[in-house]
Amino acid sequence: MQNIRQTYLEPKDCCFWVVESGKEAVGMVAAVHPEDPAQRGSALELKRMSVEKAHRGRGLSKALTWTVLRFARERGYKEVVLCTSMAQLTAQRVYEGLGFRRVRVVCPSLITKLVGFHIYCYCYEFPGSR
Repeated sequence: MQNIRQTYLEPKDCCFWVVESGKEAVGMVAAVHPEDPAQRGSALELKRMSVEKAHRGRGLSKALTWTVLRFARERGYKEVVLCTSMAQLTAQRVYEGLGFRRVRVVCPSLITKLVGFHIYCYCYEFPGSR
């Protein structure tokens, strides 16, 4: 987040969106190349999804997710991937409700494994892309 232009706007097929209410930024999402080299070229990764608490429940997360999905499909990608923590129950419901499927569960470190903290990885495959 230190250099949005360099990280999210300059690389080919990456983007960053902000939702404003008045002069206030109330939501954001980014599309970037996946960290996993095996997914590069076939997938984009949804990152940095956030909606301010006072603006939740209005469909902004769904709209931002659809924005990333449309962006990826228009550029010929076969899927969109993302990871979210086990604590983000609302986010999980949004993603699953839009057709993402959980494909992997990750414990980022030994400490997180010991305390039972997991990261859930999701994938949305565009119909007819396989």
